[in-house]
Amino acid sequence: MNGGSEEISELIAKFIGAIGSVSTFQRKTDINPVFRPLTPGMFQHSVRMDKDGPLFTPATFSGPRKNASFVIASGICLDFDKGHPTPDDIFAAFPGQLVWLYSTFNHLPESPRYRAVLPLSRAVEAAEHVPLAKVILEVLPAGLTACLDPCCLERGRIHYLPSCPPGSREYALSKIQDGILLDVDSLFLIGRELPPTVEEIKRGTRADSKGTRPGDDFIRRHQIEEVLETLGWKHVRGDYWLRPDCDTDSDHSGKVFQRGVYVYSSSAPVPIGYHDGFSLFTHSRFNGDFAAAARYLAAEGYGENSFVQIAATESEILTEPDCPGEAKPGWPVLSSAALPGILGEFVEVACRNSEADPAAVAATFLVRFGIEAGASSFVAVGETRHYARLSAVIVGESSKARKGTSAGPIKTVFSGLPNGCATSPGPLSSGEGIIYAVRDEERTWVIDRKSGFGQYQVSDPGIEDKRLFILDEEFANALNATRREGNTLSGIIRGLYDDGSAAPLTKHNRTKTTGAHVGIVSHVTVAELKAKLAETEQLNGFGNRFLWVCARRQRLVPFPEPIPDQERRMICTLIQERLEHAFRGGEYQLSPEARELWAAEYPKLSMAHKGLAGCMVNRGEAQVMRLALIYALLSLHIKIERDDIEAALAFWSYCEDSALHLFGGELGDIRKRKILTALNAQPRMTRNEIREQVFQKHLSAEGLTTVLEEMEEESLVETLVEKTDGAPRQIVMLKESARKAR
Repeated sequence: MNGGSEEISELIAKFIGAIGSVSTFQRKTDINPVFRPLTPGMFQHSVRMDKDGPLFTPATFSGPRKNASFVIASGICLDFDKGHPTPDDIFAAFPGQLVWLYSTFNHLPESPRYRAVLPLSRAVEAAEHVPLAKVILEVLPAGLTACLDPCCLERGRIHYLPSCPPGSREYALSKIQDGILLDVDSLFLIGRELPPTVEEIKRGTRADSKGTRPGDDFIRRHQIEEVLETLGWKHVRGDYWLRPDCDTDSDHSGKVFQRGVYVYSSSAPVPIGYHDGFSLFTHSRFNGDFAAAARYLAAEGYGENSFVQIAATESEILTEPDCPGEAKPGWPVLSSAALPGILGEFVEVACRNSEADPAAVAATFLVRFGIEAGASSFVAVGETRHYARLSAVIVGESSKARKGTSAGPIKTVFSGLPNGCATSPGPLSSGEGIIYAVRDEERTWVIDRKSGFGQYQVSDPGIEDKRLFILDEEFANALNATRREGNTLSGIIRGLYDDGSAAPLTKHNRTKTTGAHVGIVSHVTVAELKAKLAETEQLNGFGNRFLWVCARRQRLVPFPEPIPDQERRMICTLIQERLEHAFRGGEYQLSPEARELWAAEYPKLSMAHKGLAGCMVNRGEAQVMRLALIYALLSLHIKIERDDIEAALAFWSYCEDSALHLFGGELGDIRKRKILTALNAQPRMTRNEIREQVFQKHLSAEGLTTVLEEMEEESLVETLVEKTDGAPRQIVMLKESARKAR
């Protein structure tokens, strides 16, 4: 590879982290993939007589490799096998994007053959792969499109890793262009073959739009080129434009497609991605405030004035440009099978005139009902008892995701119930605070001074009803708390989930709890969560005790309406009936049909997953069994039926997809990049030096061991034991293959 060794090593590490694990094959005839990350050695050309050898594809399959078993892809490969494309031509087609370009086996200077591999901003599913390929073909300059082998875009296609025949090494090329990941959703907005998106329908960006709002009218009146010129953009050549205040004439910042412009430059006054004329105008002049831009345009005579007025009736829903309406591709989708009976009825009523996400409402309801139901009912799996005890973290897409609105309806219906559980608003700053809220009776040995005899006396009666529901709005604070030395929150959350028992084990605090029934619902935004991932190792320890639930604002409701009294009273009555059923208690066994389904699903649920995402979902069998118990109680069943298992699996599927969406590859890749960067600067480091200097002791010894073991498996580092006068030292170094690839 060309370039400085340190720069190359960092780019390789960045690319490996961006593309994630890939499906690999030893020969072209192999059909069973081995799922693993790329290694630095794979970026170098191997010399062999025959073309056949190791292959890969940035995709996963549900079985043997074929189009029908394709699941998702994290990247896309483009083969340029015709004409005479140059590396500069190919890189220029993807300005500002992360691209790995390498020559293939039959490459010669007079007959160039190149493969470009581009990591995607998110994984694409089977139904999205062909539309995405079509858009990429449309985006490519005509000269490059003619050089492209269209077969490389097939879902089941596999690609040889870099190789060349003897004597051709001098012609081989393997080079990485630094940049951002290819923005899938922005590309989809360009595709002519795709149906109009929700955003396009709302903003009227399609040619046949008949909208009468100021933004619609603005788009109809002005061509995108006119808007670009007015905003100070400079025309370079063809469809390419240069951002304002940029003096160079050799580069470009955006390219016009149809009625909009795709902005590549992070220095431009608008976000990277696809923009129609109204979006470009809004980001440039109003800092992304679409409502303000619409009001300004209305005052200038665009559209109809009714658009900028408040909705005529309180129940009317506004359709501002930032109102999602439908789930974006890649966002988890909640199956209706997860909302049977009273749960589905409640979610429908709660979300009818609200911005709340149904999945967030359902999660909050399930946790709260399970805690209200108490620990009288249980399911025995071997020696382990599972109670109706859950916790959840609701992760909002943004600060406007209205993740907290999911709690309002639950408070409304549960607060009026007799014999309700204790509630707390948090915060989750210390485990001791939780223990104290459900503490055991405490006795102290007291000696009578006159008689000299002693006896135990109750010094603290403790809490008799140990049901506690915690609704904490700031999960980020809990993550911060786990970083503090001596903080016990992580261990206490684990203990409370597992068997309801916990003790801080501190010298001066003997308060403990046994048999507690505690459930937690906490909230955090995607941005807050990811900002903490690089520094927060403790999440590994207790993250899988939570259900992870992605939440997004469904629509804009300026005047949300409360649940009507009649429906609220009916729901309260139904909930109370089910709680009385739960209070009777006892062991819940699985019906024969439920046992059959459980046996079929158990291998998948108990499968061990790697990485941070795996840490979050590695307790699937316990979570599903507890969910099934709650669904059975909600259905007034006396045993767990097949439909209870089905509902639990459906909701768990949403939680699992949420966790994979949120955590897939994030933390492990960040840590590996940090270690690689440190070893580039200091070739030999002890484990303690890495932990102290690279992670400032925010990574535990166990966490460091996990990361280093993965890096050794990927041939990135090696660990040597060095003898000393005292205990031997473990020295971590870059492996020779990684050093050569830098």
